[in-house]
Amino acid sequence: DTLCEGIQSLILDNSKKSTIRVFKEKKDISTSEIFELIANQSGHSLRSFCFPPIIIKIFCRLLFLKKIRAESFGKS
Repeated sequence: DTLCEGIQSLILDNSKKSTIRVFKEKKDISTSEIFELIANQSGHSLRSFCFPPIIIKIFCRLLFLKKIRAESFGKS
């Protein structure tokens, strides 16, 4: 609803100003909550896993993904 209201306000705004607008829900929602909502709405169950950063670093090192590791965790 918030996004639709925001788009409607942009359409109805007659000013010629070029602005950046941020649409925000009243309650903050995390990425994992968004995934859960999408899964529930589509009738699927969500299986999510948390990996400690050290495991991800080791995985990247094993696969020679230096660029991804550097972008995600800094140069270490």
